Amino acid sequence: MSNVGRVCVFCNSKGGVGKSTISFLGSLSLYMIESDRQTTFVDLDSQATSITALQKFTNSRFTVERCHSYMLETGQLNAGALTQFLTGRRRNGYQVIVDMPAASRPQDLLFVGEGDIVFIPTSASDADIAATHTFLNSLLADDRRGKASPFVVVLPNMIDDAEDMQVIRRAFWDFPVFLGRPFSYNRDFRKIFRNRNDDTNILRALQSGSQYFTWMHSVIYGGAESRIRSSRLSII
Repeated sequence: MSNVGRVCVFCNSKGGVGKSTISFLGSLSLYMIESDRQTTFVDLDSQATSITALQKFTNSRFTVERCHSYMLETGQLNAGALTQFLTGRRRNGYQVIVDMPAASRPQDLLFVGEGDIVFIPTSASDADIAATHTFLNSLLADDRRGKASPFVVVLPNMIDDAEDMQVIRRAFWDFPVFLGRPFSYNRDFRKIFRNRNDDTNILRALQSGSQYFTWMHSVIYGGAESRIRSSRLSII
């Protein structure tokens, strides 16, 4: 196992694109795959939906961080505090999954460091694609970062068929981003936040998405060289 920590940020300016669902299941999957590594889930959504559902899984190797720890009184993200926290986690070899709130702004991602990955889920709907275009244009053009652009992966979500994938491929062809595997609709994924006495709903969803999150793990830990070999807008 590499001692280098990983920070994976799930974001989009538009809600309803599946960001919290994918980051929620992704954090549990990474925790199980990387059995020798500490995992932290940072929920920056004020509704704390993911935190509430994940709380039952916390232990010495899986921890959760609530949004209020990294918010200013104005309601804006305290980028300085979050950057300091993530720097320590990276240094100590943690894998950190950050679920940004809906209506995130590109300037809220200044904490993203070299080697970190930004996952941006979107469906093939016109509204989701338009919002993602706007978000990406600002994110990739933001010269206030003073460092290299992050490694960005667009995650096609709620994909029904090959036509949906072609719509997304055409929509993001001119962006310097990578295209992830499609996250297809599954009834199990819609039930993960239901309050149940047991965990069968979450376990079923993890089983249904096992191949997808194994792929995600390979992207996160594949190393820069394998990322560069993946051509732009290829399904990596």
